[in-house]
Amino acid sequence: MRRQRQISNMLSSMLSCVMPRQRRWTLSVGISLSVLAVCVPCRAAGIELTAKAINPSLLTGEPLVLSVRIRADLPITVPGDLTAGHLPFRILVDRGAGFEPYVEHALGEKDNLSGPGLAPIGVTREFVLGVDKLTEDWTFPAPGTYQLVAEYRASDGPSVRSNVVTVSVKPPAAPEREVYVALRRLGPALVVAHAPKLLDESLQPLVLQYPSSPYLQEPRLRDLQVRIGDVCSGYEPGYDVQEGRTPANPPPGPDMRPEVVRARARDLVPAALDLSSVPGPFQPDGLLTLARLYDVSGLPERASEVYERVASEFPDREAGRVALSVVGDHRLGGAR
Repeated sequence: MRRQRQISNMLSSMLSCVMPRQRRWTLSVGISLSVLAVCVPCRAAGIELTAKAINPSLLTGEPLVLSVRIRADLPITVPGDLTAGHLPFRILVDRGAGFEPYVEHALGEKDNLSGPGLAPIGVTREFVLGVDKLTEDWTFPAPGTYQLVAEYRASDGPSVRSNVVTVSVKPPAAPEREVYVALRRLGPALVVAHAPKLLDESLQPLVLQYPSSPYLQEPRLRDLQVRIGDVCSGYEPGYDVQEGRTPANPPPGPDMRPEVVRARARDLVPAALDLSSVPGPFQPDGLLTLARLYDVSGLPERASEVYERVASEFPDREAGRVALSVVGDHRLGGAR
């Protein structure tokens, strides 16, 4: 049985390993979508919300990623994900009967890595909507048209809503139909893994047969992030520290020798290259993960090339903004 990972501790270790440079960042948990529609921001009470969505034509059960730009006169509380329904900021979904609050289903431990935080004046957050906590089913389980808005409920003023985002959902055709049927049989929640998490064993045959399926890109990404975290913690990728261990047979300690960490990281590069080559809403984060892996592997020149690519090709994505900050640090460091 796999160990119950302490995700926050692992992620902190991973970031320290991947980013030995001056600036550090928080690993993207939500994956946003690029914009294909003009968004008109709504503003009141000193708060302005602008929602964006890419590929508004989704397959049945495919996760939607929503990007929300938040501007406020004063810092406001914005969550790191949508697994808590009691916070002032929330997403509303209209499935044909009016807008209703949406809460994301959390599989096992609550998948909120960053937690609620005070958003500075002008920030963009990206949210993945995959499985509805209320129905325990996919957010978009049937073909049709859906609408979404972001809302902030101020305690001392009126609620503020964003522009309306429209999503069209259609049934999958072959070969995605085969993936859809298999996931329906296994359980809808398996396609949603907003935090670093090893790929479920039941998904592995699907990933091998349909590696480019839009249903499987986020689980692949989170699996890779766990394995990089293992390497940065001094272990083999996917290694279970506690499996089969007893007081008389304790687990071995981590091996943090730089040459060992670099070698283990380089073993993951082919998987990262394959993942980051798949077009779609998760590609920017796949490329950002590849760049970080190159850093861990002791290949800073390759890392810089990928950071530059992400910053230039995806400037409106959270991954693009993170990459741009790294590029700026690199240039600043090179000028010294």
